[in-house]
Order: sequence, then C-alpha cells, then structure tokens
Amino acid sequence: MVFTEIQAVQFRNLTHEAVPVDKRQVFLIGTNGQGKTNFLEAIYTLCYGSSFRSSQLRELVSHGEKAFKLIGKYLGEDTLSHTLVLEYQEAKRRVFLDEREIKDRKELIYNIPCIVFSHDDIAFVRGEPEQRRRFFDQTMSMYDPLFFDDMRRYRLLLKQRNLAIKEGRHTLLPIYDLQMAKYGLSIQKERQKAVAEFD
Repeated sequence: MVFTEIQAVQFRNLTHEAVPVDKRQVFLIGTNGQGKTNFLEAIYTLCYGSSFRSSQLRELVSHGEKAFKLIGKYLGEDTLSHTLVLEYQEAKRRVFLDEREIKDRKELIYNIPCIVFSHDDIAFVRGEPEQRRRFFDQTMSMYDPLFFDDMRRYRLLLKQRNLAIKEGRHTLLPIYDLQMAKYGLSIQKERQKAVAEFD
C-alpha cells in the first residue's frame, strides 16, 4: 500500500493542504511550528482512526473551527487507486473507504497498517513498561486479528468490571475476573512472543 496524496482540511494548523506523496522518499522540511509533525499525525489519524498525540479528536480541529477532514489516496495491493476519508464533526468520527462507510475500526487498521515512532518515543526505551506495552499492542493488533479481538474484549470486560464495582454489584466480580484472566493470559503470551521476535 502506497499513499499518493494526503489532504488535510482544518486539521490542527493544516487548513486546506493537499500534498502529493507518491515518491519513494518524502522529506518534510520546515522550521518549528510549520506543521511537519501535524502532517504525520494526519496520516496516522487517517490510518488508525485516532491520534498518537491526543486521545481527544476534538483537539485536532483547527482553532476556531468545528470539524476536520482527512483524505488519503493510495494504491492498494490490488494496484487500484483507493480513497480513504476520515471526517470528524459534532463529536463524531466517520470513516469511508471508496465511499463505503467503515463501521469497525478493526477494518480500518487492517486495510492500512501504520506505525509511528517519533522523537517523543524515547520513553519507549527509557520510560515505563506501559509505554512499551502500548507500542507492541498497537503493532500486534495490525497483524493479528485474534490479538486485536482479545484486547478489545479485555478492555470491555475491564470497563464493565469497574462499573460493577462502582455500582456495588460485587457478585459479578468473579465472573469478570475469570473472563479477564482468560483474555489476559492470551494477551500476555502474544506480547512475550512479540518481544522475543523484536529482540
């Protein structure tokens, strides 16, 4: 998969930029604050459905605007041209691949895998284990559908378990604990395999 053009509309300081990226090597050159990292963030957000710099999509909207739009044209493995669009408006994200709406982010991640490793990721080496786990989890989710599903189920169970604690429904905790242990063990085994391959 090779992008041929990236267009960002009202995305951070990129107000309406269409950039051809159909060369083997693309260099982003400019002074601080010109939008180089924002451009890379736009590509990642388009591919992954979320930002690597912010957990809130509303923070990506240009100052004074209410929405943003990202458009990526790329050549797929089928050698055909495809268009991927991500729109964020009224606190809602919508993604379209060739005008067909993608409802499950899993499909988006598998269509266009994207991994970012930026200068901020020095913490990957020196920082907390949680940051390394996040990197491996994102990477593995793109290549292993079962791992992605296990992570999704585990997070849902954790959310439900925390809600049960908050609401005082303690009789449900053993059920959640059992299910979380099952998926947690599977996730841990896959993480160990990934770390061994990475080394």
